[in-house]
Amino acid sequence: MATRQQQAQARDRLIGHLEWLTESTGGPPHMGLYTWSSCWEDWVPEPPAAADPGGVYTADEFAALARFGEVLDVFWDAFDGDDEAGIELPEWGQLCAAAVECRGVFMQRGRLNGEPD
Repeated sequence: MATRQQQAQARDRLIGHLEWLTESTGGPPHMGLYTWSSCWEDWVPEPPAAADPGGVYTADEFAALARFGEVLDVFWDAFDGDDEAGIELPEWGQLCAAAVECRGVFMQRGRLNGEPD
């Protein structure tokens, strides 16, 4: 089981991944969409509600992750594998907007370790 510090670091990384999307409205994340997704999946708790014995995430943060996850699933259903075509999809705009919203919830408390990713 991860320590509270490790969970806080994972939470901070999620903020960084959300920032990559909020800064990528005109293009895919610099690492590409599949790599971004792999990184996201490495850090997002699954399922969120069962993964926080130390109180690292708030209920609002869990809810924001769930909403973002739903929009991400819709994007992946529409995405055909081509980053350039993917950012033209209406689902891309919805995903970036959901990233802004989710990041806003997380930034109410900010990074817990105080360091950018």
